[in-house]
Amino acid sequence: MSEVEIEQPEIEEIDHGVVTDPVVGTVTADDVDLTKNDINDFIDAIQSKNFTKANSQFDTMVNDRLQTTLDQAKAKIAGQIYNGEEEESDDTSVEN
Repeated sequence: MSEVEIEQPEIEEIDHGVVTDPVVGTVTADDVDLTKNDINDFIDAIQSKNFTKANSQFDTMVNDRLQTTLDQAKAKIAGQIYNGEEEESDDTSVEN
């Protein structure tokens, strides 16, 4: 059998920016790129009793927020592993 060399395409790195001081589990309005049109359309769909459209819009908004939180958690963990950043203490411990 003869050897065939396959040329691999270059993979372009995408700079997503640095997330400074991410907080895992807390999402604020600044964390999500929602425009007022998204929320207004959602409310309009509810008022016009178009619940199928409202459900779809709600799912999209929640998924966007969840994805943002997951991206922040990934950036925080990567910073701890690769940059030696300190792990932040979690003040949400439960006492008996």
